[in-house]
Amino acid sequence: MPSQKHPEAANLETLLEALAANLREARARSNWSTRVLSQQSQVDRRTIQRIQDGSFPGVSLGTLEALATGLGVQTSSLVGPHLAPRQSAAVLAAEVLPANLVCVRLGHGLSQEELAAASGVPRSVIAAIETGTRNPALNTLARLAGALGTTVEQLLTGG
Repeated sequence: MPSQKHPEAANLETLLEALAANLREARARSNWSTRVLSQQSQVDRRTIQRIQDGSFPGVSLGTLEALATGLGVQTSSLVGPHLAPRQSAAVLAAEVLPANLVCVRLGHGLSQEELAAASGVPRSVIAAIETGTRNPALNTLARLAGALGTTVEQLLTGG
């Protein structure tokens, strides 16, 4: 019998593939090497290479923000189906995530404890993300989005 992937693992794998492809596409559009992107974004070159290889599920939101800013694209679009240019007055994804997470969670009528049980993310981590005091990793955001029936891109999109 073939092994089945847990939906959460499949979602994270798809997310990592999209991130890797979008990062490669954004670099190609700018005709930038990983070294130039590293200099522009202040993100370690090895980290960029690991992301492009799809082997870094723990990449932080802060790292995604730095890459997106360096590339001139919206952070949410790095994990979405299409790259979108960053607007000059763009709000950082880290600034919209707390409110979006609270809104979606409450929209589903869930407490932090219930979301923690559904996602496997500790309640204390959810509370810290909702108050903006935690820089969550991509795999954490994927677990939360999956439990809420939304996408990481939607959690990171403002306006």
